[in-house]
Amino acid sequence: MSFLHFPIFSTIAEKADWYLSTAFPKEMTPVELQQQAEVCNSKKLSARLAGEESAELFFVLFVKETGPFNEVCAVTSILDRSFDVLILSCGLIKRVYLQNLNLKSYEFVPPRTATRKVVESGKLCLLWNSDILENSNTKGLDSADCTQNIIVGSKTTSPSCGCFYMEIKLFDVVRCCVSVDSCSSVDDVSQSGRPNTLLPKLLVTLLRSTCKECHVV
Repeated sequence: MSFLHFPIFSTIAEKADWYLSTAFPKEMTPVELQQQAEVCNSKKLSARLAGEESAELFFVLFVKETGPFNEVCAVTSILDRSFDVLILSCGLIKRVYLQNLNLKSYEFVPPRTATRKVVESGKLCLLWNSDILENSNTKGLDSADCTQNIIVGSKTTSPSCGCFYMEIKLFDVVRCCVSVDSCSSVDDVSQSGRPNTLLPKLLVTLLRSTCKECHVV
């Protein structure tokens, strides 16, 4: 061993002693170690949630400034009255509520199981309201502004053109309109006369597929 290695060994020994002094003492009980681990996990989760909410907030402000636009999304989860989509351009997962869509009726088909295995995943059968869509286009109104009572659990049947009927399944690729909810705008003024401090919320609505027979955009 040469004299050159002694300074290296001395430096490593000093680093090892410093690390040993900062480590947990040996008399630490398992309960205390578990509490310390829970605190670390909680801080890690809080940091991740803060990062996700910060990214979503900046995306909402971007949508508010640039206006609504259409995005390609992938269906990640299906519920009885809503479904979750992943916005592929930004990686955000948002929920689409059927009550915000211009539907005549919808029906939730639960997953089909056999021998404790899922044979077919659940799906949503949507029937768009064609009459209001046609009237809104003739008057120059946006179809998203039209409201219609939705019949829950009614039988959905496909029309002759097959355009107003739509099925939503898991991992389907759909087109959605991404906008900001006008009811939660930061520019609104509350009833007390003070500015509304509520942050704007992102609103994702499903876009209806079109065909050449109905000529509805």
